[in-house]
Amino acid sequence: STQGDSHHHDFIKSSKGTYFGIKNEWDYIENICEDQDPEYIYWQGDGFYEYDTSGNTLWEWHAGEYINYSEYNPDYCEGIDPNVVDWTHANSVFYDQQTNSVLVSLRNISRLINIDYETGNINWQIGQEEYMDTVDYAIDFEFSGQHAAEFLENGNILFYDNHSYQVPNLSRCVEYEYDSTYSIFSQVWEFVLADSLFGFQVGECDRLDNGHTLINSGNSGHIIEINEDDEIVWDISFYRNNQRLRLVCSERVTGLYPVAFNVFVENFHYPITTLVNNSIEILLTNFGWLDNLFMIEVTQENQLIYLDSVFVESDSTADWSINFNDQINDTLAYVLTVYPKTAPSKAQEVNIVFSDSILNAYVPDDDIYIYSIYPNPFNSKVKIKYSIPEDGDVVFDIYNILGENVDQIIKKNQLKGKYQFQWRADQYASGTYFLKLSSGQYSQFQKLTLLK
Repeated sequence: STQGDSHHHDFIKSSKGTYFGIKNEWDYIENICEDQDPEYIYWQGDGFYEYDTSGNTLWEWHAGEYINYSEYNPDYCEGIDPNVVDWTHANSVFYDQQTNSVLVSLRNISRLINIDYETGNINWQIGQEEYMDTVDYAIDFEFSGQHAAEFLENGNILFYDNHSYQVPNLSRCVEYEYDSTYSIFSQVWEFVLADSLFGFQVGECDRLDNGHTLINSGNSGHIIEINEDDEIVWDISFYRNNQRLRLVCSERVTGLYPVAFNVFVENFHYPITTLVNNSIEILLTNFGWLDNLFMIEVTQENQLIYLDSVFVESDSTADWSINFNDQINDTLAYVLTVYPKTAPSKAQEVNIVFSDSILNAYVPDDDIYIYSIYPNPFNSKVKIKYSIPEDGDVVFDIYNILGENVDQIIKKNQLKGKYQFQWRADQYASGTYFLKLSSGQYSQFQKLTLLK
């Protein structure tokens, strides 16, 4: 964004792949605060915007067009800038696909508003009644200065209630349900933080996939996870120079790395892979915590001969067939490159030579080679026959479909020649596994299928 046109607080990817953000908006109006000095003042509200992946605006909603300026919190008539009233101070926006509506949080007037996506009309709004001209919906609980409102899968709404303007000063997470028949909002769950964790500003609650709730206490610098029985199962505090840090956002992720993946080429015996019907098969495993679009390229002397892409969700694997329209020259070297579109610097390259066939009986003298895996698929145990081109240690690494190393066996000081080895998989679940056989600078991958 250009200066003066920037977003603030929340910028979030929606369930339909678009992006929602918040911008400040100003209206120069006659001062309606109790102390009408100066006579005219900037009334700072908020606009909410939806964008596609190219940055085009798809939808927008402006608080000043639907809420009267008379609905304000007088505490913010005297702000940092005497010429500006920080009227709404929005801090979250959430699109709910189930109801096709947008939920926004306006902190400074302690209000939650649900907006019909198609019409822009307000479906409902709740909050502190003293900041409302009219009260249309009944609620059986109070909140103020709230943050991070979102719909849950059960249709309820979860948010962080700072309780900024109410006594006692106790922040909490609140879940409530809405009865549209009677226009009543009822609290169904809360978790009240210790008074030492009260936060006048910021904070967040998230319902996790396992049913637990992750709580970010904001100014007091704590992240807490509670289970469904409201027991604290994880608690961490953040300090710098013996001062608690102010935490704005937090999120539980499934792994340490946002971008991490493995590429396995089937029938790959470095540097040769076998063509089947003028194509090769790869298995692409995304074990980062981000879903990603992966680019797949094949080049020969920097000339692109194949380009495609495949979307792979987090913690999942895609089988992908690379089909070549042109005849492949199996005497030339090619480069297979796979990388996330959002992180091309993370590219993985495989140098390969295509061969129309490799006979099982063929054992090269100058490379490591797996020439028999039997049976495959197998039940509990599989026999692997291999050869090594020189004396040394031999390492068997077994990976699961997520690219995790689940087993490693090392054979010490083997002499050049042929060997066989039996791997037992009694403790592992049925599924696809990958064997990496390595010795010194040599290695080869093969796929194993375990059936029980």
